[in-house]
Amino acid sequence: DGVFLYKPQTMSWLSSGVARDWPDGRALYVNNDKNIFAWINQKDHLRFVSWSTNNAKNNLRSVITKFFQGIVLLANAMKDEGVSFAHDDHFGYLTTCPANI
Repeated sequence: DGVFLYKPQTMSWLSSGVARDWPDGRALYVNNDKNIFAWINQKDHLRFVSWSTNNAKNNLRSVITKFFQGIVLLANAMKDEGVSFAHDDHFGYLTTCPANI
């Protein structure tokens, strides 16, 4: 439904090296309900999104709860694999696209 891992074609992506070795090291995860997705190494290390098309009264709470449950699952899986996000003591977590923070 319009969510996909697309090949970068903008000059900023190409000139900055973000598209180097495309698509190696990239992935897209979408859950069965299609309301949570994670782009791995698209522009950011991770873009994690949770949403709902439901107009229920507690919709925002549900979306935020799902978001944090997903983040906890990811953090635990990463810990089990012995990997972590790129981090610098001075600059913090590293990203190629500060506009997405």
